[in-house]
Amino acid sequence: SAVMGHSMGGGSSFLAAANNTTLTTMVTLAAAETNPSSTTAAASVTIPSLTIAGAADCVAPPATNALQMYNALASACKTYVSVNQGSHCYFADYNFNCTFGESTCNPVPALDRASQEDVTADLFTLWFEHWLKGSCQAWEDLQDSLAVSGRIASQQSCSEPTPVITMNGNYLEANPPGYYYQWYYEGNPIPGANGQQNLPDQAGNYTVGVFYNTNCPVMSAPYP
Repeated sequence: SAVMGHSMGGGSSFLAAANNTTLTTMVTLAAAETNPSSTTAAASVTIPSLTIAGAADCVAPPATNALQMYNALASACKTYVSVNQGSHCYFADYNFNCTFGESTCNPVPALDRASQEDVTADLFTLWFEHWLKGSCQAWEDLQDSLAVSGRIASQQSCSEPTPVITMNGNYLEANPPGYYYQWYYEGNPIPGANGQQNLPDQAGNYTVGVFYNTNCPVMSAPYP
């Protein structure tokens, strides 16, 4: 399950996700500060989080709203995306009140609504495909977009160490520890070998895929 919101709804998503371990992930669009403070609540949000803001948002400027919330997040995996020339209201369909409020500040939106909705949907669809459906391909595609897209600027904190296999007594052991493991012998998965340690029963190459902060395994080098 996920929580998602725009503007005050984005700020309220931080309130909803604080200390809530039943949620899988959170996505916010142009999050605006709330009372009680969504920035304060962010320090208690540990689920994977995607924070998207418009670089030209004059209603809830990212520097004092979304970016502050992102920086305060306690998530082991979090991503911040700034849509180049993106505005506040163009994350959603036309709304008179939002558009009227935006007309009272500067700059005037330079990116059209359809383009802003398009880039935003591209990103959060891949995010949801990964976190809600376990698609590693979606995660790879998202990383590619973050790296090469000219439509956005981004920053990410999702450290993924490379596991190393060592001998611990008679057992092979993967370090640093993760939350799930799959051991392989000669490139083939070993049924039921899903712990940090594995007892080798024959000579050959053993590898392990360890899950850390995403739904995709990080592979070790072979242990002969």
